[in-house]
Amino acid sequence: MFYIKLLRKTVATESSLGFSAGPFLLMAFKRHQLPRKDIAKLFKNGRRVRVAAGMLILTKTGNQPTRYVCIVPNTTAPQASKRNRIRRMAQERIRKCGRLPETGYDLVLIIGGHLAKATRKVFYQKLDEVFSLFQAAETRFRHTSGRM
Repeated sequence: MFYIKLLRKTVATESSLGFSAGPFLLMAFKRHQLPRKDIAKLFKNGRRVRVAAGMLILTKTGNQPTRYVCIVPNTTAPQASKRNRIRRMAQERIRKCGRLPETGYDLVLIIGGHLAKATRKVFYQKLDEVFSLFQAAETRFRHTSGRM
């Protein structure tokens, strides 16, 4: 986190080459972030699917890059440090897994309470099940009329 803050300060100023890097360098960090306003729209209009890891809320966005956010409620893990650890583990698995489509979706993954107490191996297995289901649904979506 400190590195990103430091990088943002560096990007905002002139670089040593004599030109401003502008927002291009920041886009790499913010590409998959979902703004708060869009999360609210997802909760209001998105399709909800119960999955092994908790609940997945999604909506189709067209040709925009796929954006996602992992939410760990207070009821799942009362301590902020545990919630942050669970969130980081989920985001890292999403990053390494690479099963999400490059374009077309906004996703909210709400982690269920049973995963807070699970071992790391079980946690990753449940997340992999979610992404394999999502991949199967995406394949089915392509072969049908285009409705999800």
